[in-house]
Amino acid sequence: MITDKIVRFSPKQRRVLTWWLQDDWEAIICDGAVRSGKTFSMGLSFILWAQANFDGRQFGLCGKTIVSLRRNLLADLLPYLRGLGMLCREKRGENMLIVRFNGHENRFLLFGGRDESSAALIQGSTLAGVLLDETALMPRSFVEQAVARCSVQGSRLWFSCNPDKINKLCGNPFIKNHIQYADPDRCGFLPEPFAKTPFAPGGSVLYRFLSIRHTKCG
Repeated sequence: MITDKIVRFSPKQRRVLTWWLQDDWEAIICDGAVRSGKTFSMGLSFILWAQANFDGRQFGLCGKTIVSLRRNLLADLLPYLRGLGMLCREKRGENMLIVRFNGHENRFLLFGGRDESSAALIQGSTLAGVLLDETALMPRSFVEQAVARCSVQGSRLWFSCNPDKINKLCGNPFIKNHIQYADPDRCGFLPEPFAKTPFAPGGSVLYRFLSIRHTKCG
């Protein structure tokens, strides 16, 4: 487990940790081999972004199952967050993680995208962002529902998968229909709304236009 030891991030991992500091992108797809550090980097980036930009909001942490999510992500991530001075309290009975840092407190709801029925578990939630670990293993209905729940202004999306699954993920009609890769680095843009989930500040309805950046971790 990652506790007190110094973690040295590779250039690509640092890119994952800081991509949200730019306004050009509202989502990221990250692929990397097993033990490449992609899950830890994505999780840390997600929590840092949430705590820096929101207070009193809900976020989604999604894995194939909640058990695998705790094992693959939270087991290493929580000790590291606490080492940074964050107060992290997990309510296992409610599948919820509460994080408090620098005057901001947010709730992270844990979801498992195991089968088609899993979409009903996330339905009705209002999220400011979502992280989907091993996205290609999840049913399309669950991924669609998770993205649709991110209706808070300023929300962003994190997708991860293994290299052998990236074609399946990008071949998913829900994602493929809206991604056009623009260069060899597989940076893409979306010419039309990715998710027609409106938010209405000031009474005006706005639609989210998402650009997805794909980067290889490791």
